[in-house]
Amino acid sequence: WNDEEYKKYMKSKNDSFWKSEIGKEHIRTRNNSFAGKKHNDETKKLMSEKAKEILKNVDIILGQNVMVADIDIIRRESIGINMWFDNFRPEFLNKKILDTMKAFKNLHPDKSASLDNIYKFLKNKEMKDHHNALMDCKNTFSCFKIMCKDEKYLFENERMKFNEDILND
Repeated sequence: WNDEEYKKYMKSKNDSFWKSEIGKEHIRTRNNSFAGKKHNDETKKLMSEKAKEILKNVDIILGQNVMVADIDIIRRESIGINMWFDNFRPEFLNKKILDTMKAFKNLHPDKSASLDNIYKFLKNKEMKDHHNALMDCKNTFSCFKIMCKDEKYLFENERMKFNEDILND
């Protein structure tokens, strides 16, 4: 999602925009099979190079618990192949990072902020295909659209707060 699409959506906030523009959208999601599997360093490096190229074309990163569940996994994997500090970290520092879990929890501190609970709360129905990477991505985006229409939900740009970020502050 680039910054232009985000600004356009925030101005329009209507479904006709998404029906026309999002049909062309490319949903990029992390590959769940990458985490937890043993890959040699050469394979990890090739996969990381491809991910880095994709990341260059992204202005906004949206996710559910995105810093812990996604960016930290990328961080740990890329540190192991010496690609975090000079390659991925600078890219992430220049992205707008939005988190549905945090926006939901700020408004509803007494409720569980898991994706399936947010989905059920916002849509009044059970989420299907939970923990399927592509479906979780689509469901997160669906929740995000609903939350944006309700101006009570505030999305703040998330800052990285890993050890190296705390030491640099």
